Amino acid sequence: MGWLRMSKQELRRVEVLTEVLAGSRTTESAAGVLGVSLRQAQRLISRYRDGGGGALIHKSRGRPASNLMAGDSSAAVREDQAALAADPLDSVAAGDMAVLLARSRHLDEAVRLWRMVAVNDPGETAAGMNLAIGSCMMGDTAAAIRALERVIDFSPNDAKAKGLLAQLRSGSQPCGAK
Repeated sequence: MGWLRMSKQELRRVEVLTEVLAGSRTTESAAGVLGVSLRQAQRLISRYRDGGGGALIHKSRGRPASNLMAGDSSAAVREDQAALAADPLDSVAAGDMAVLLARSRHLDEAVRLWRMVAVNDPGETAAGMNLAIGSCMMGDTAAAIRALERVIDFSPNDAKAKGLLAQLRSGSQPCGAK
């Protein structure tokens, strides 16, 4: 059998489930440690017992996300352009267009659109996070920090924004072209 690439979560599951099968941990304890329901823990144990560590690897590994558009995105671009022509402050169209631009490596224009959405619709935290990540990818740490601070202003419990902000401030997550 070849090598398997596993995420940290999948490796943690193997460790915990090995303890359950060895009798040194209960199924209830495993469910708590893994943050899953008792029934889900039982399903994981069964899969691990029957198929080993490889059975715990997510079944969608290597497949494109189901929410991605297949093929050419030009129709979506035209639709977003028409929506923005009709209403230049349309946050949904601007955010969608920014994602399409970022995927096609037009990061400058994507960041400009995310910035517009963040200013016009500050409660749209996804645009703020995208703005922070895009700014960071362009090497603008200060802009990334400002965007994250704004996300946290409008969503104070956003753990992802808080974590990234802490990493940027500490220097453990450097910004720059990836």
